[in-house]
Amino acid sequence: MRVVIVGGGILGSSLYLLLKEKGHDVLVLDSGERKFYPTLIHSTLLKGKDVELAKESLKLYRRWRVPTFGFPSYTLGLKDRSIVNQWSSEGLDVREVEFLGSSAILGVDTDRLVSVTSLRKVVPKVSVKAFVEVMGDLAKVRTDSREIVPDLVFLTAGAWNPYSTNVKLPSRSYYCWAYAVTTPSEVFDRVFVYDYELGFYSRPLFGLGMRTAIVGDGEYVVSDPFGKPSHSDRPLRNVEKRLGKVRPFFKGDGFCEGTKDLRPAIGRLADNAYWVGGLDGYGAEIGPALAEMALNFALKGEIDKEYSAERLTSLKDFEWNKEPHEL
Repeated sequence: MRVVIVGGGILGSSLYLLLKEKGHDVLVLDSGERKFYPTLIHSTLLKGKDVELAKESLKLYRRWRVPTFGFPSYTLGLKDRSIVNQWSSEGLDVREVEFLGSSAILGVDTDRLVSVTSLRKVVPKVSVKAFVEVMGDLAKVRTDSREIVPDLVFLTAGAWNPYSTNVKLPSRSYYCWAYAVTTPSEVFDRVFVYDYELGFYSRPLFGLGMRTAIVGDGEYVVSDPFGKPSHSDRPLRNVEKRLGKVRPFFKGDGFCEGTKDLRPAIGRLADNAYWVGGLDGYGAEIGPALAEMALNFALKGEIDKEYSAERLTSLKDFEWNKEPHEL
């Protein structure tokens, strides 16, 4: 079967590997407009069925020999005990401890950095802008130089999804950012911090025990992915309340795609075309497993309704307040 994937990020790369394992002829088209940083967070400390997807994604990373680098995590200010109970029931090693003078949930072997560059570099891509045009029950892929009518199409272009098809999608693009900072202690380059009391996260920059970290708070600005809107540095003030004085020396930014309920979704565009997206900033956690689910939907017609885009039809409009990050 001839398959075209539009978008070569975590979802597109995972779909490519899954399809090649099944012996299909796969072409990945990627515009090159999206930024990719060397590592992203993979955490199993999620909520509901996302925990299962995170665990399955980790299995796929290991099957594909994608390097991962584990660090302990500390979750502060989480009030919902049912979430912690779920983590324990799922077999995750979580313990109550003291950290930074507060009560925290320590996650042991629950969090890691994933080398997304290693995942992407094994996937051959054609650097070109592509558009999925749906006419009736079938879709074709158009570029500036050619038109392709494959057996199967997957649209996985992230924030560019709404602008890469003539079908109206129940998603929206937004601009988000985080900072690389110097810290008063080397501990923050060896741990993850998820602070739900002050509203920020911190992750290792290099993981070498240097006085550095990457910090953010989930703020975003709804925007198309073709500009760079203004934004605040408020995350730094919240971080300093917990970590001490930090100094930013680099801002990492980019665009993500969110659905109306800030949950990932898989939808049918045509008989031969599917959209997979709405990863909302946590694609490294569940992206490979979501790709596996999308492939199962396309080939067998089976899907978990919790991740079906059909659930979004009853939602009238977007009511966002913060990018979800871990929860």
